[in-house]
Amino acid sequence: MLSRKEVLMTRRASMNLQQIIRNVVEYTYSYESGDKLSAEIHNTLDNLSYFPRIGVIGSVENTRECFCRGYRIIYRETENQVQILAIIHCRQQYPTDYYRSAFKA
Repeated sequence: MLSRKEVLMTRRASMNLQQIIRNVVEYTYSYESGDKLSAEIHNTLDNLSYFPRIGVIGSVENTRECFCRGYRIIYRETENQVQILAIIHCRQQYPTDYYRSAFKA
């Protein structure tokens, strides 16, 4: 039986996701598009709970990154949790000094 880790979204990651969904709805004029993207990202987060090492080693020490529809999910794995640190668009410049200091363990 697969063991499952708790997925914990940081405040930053939660705010990132809310803004991403809001931007998609505004750009497409469709709540359905926002709902679909939200469901896909949450599905990816659920997969991380079972397979936390599916992501590549991150640009910042002690982080990993996985991708969903053009968005980079930056996370850290601990013994019992997968901590979602940020969700950013792949075209967004990364990593900045801000993210480097914020993600240090």
